[in-house]
Amino acid sequence: MISQDKKEKERSDAKNAVEEYVYDMRGKLDGGEFEKYSDDRNRQRLLNDLRTTENWLYDQGTNQEKNVYVDRLKSLKVKKKIFFFLKILFLFLLIRILVNRFVIVIMKRKIVNIICKNL
Repeated sequence: MISQDKKEKERSDAKNAVEEYVYDMRGKLDGGEFEKYSDDRNRQRLLNDLRTTENWLYDQGTNQEKNVYVDRLKSLKVKKKIFFFLKILFLFLLIRILVNRFVIVIMKRKIVNIICKNL
């Protein structure tokens, strides 16, 4: 009996963890701290995954085993990591472009200075 109660508590905790993650991430992506770090297309994709998970929780996911909830939560977290990895990659490439432009401007100035000195 105690073993069964413990198993039910673990299952319930796993389900609650998924639900908490969905609410937390949705708040951060939709008007929260993550919104400004994301482009609309990818943010909407992640928000859609969160809505799908929330609908699943209250439909087919109401009485699943603990491992099903754990797997669902892992899947959402992986998608979040990919989402932010792509954003970081985008920012890195943008910085690289800006640095390259800055270097080109400096090189042009040096070339102009050399030409002017030799005239």
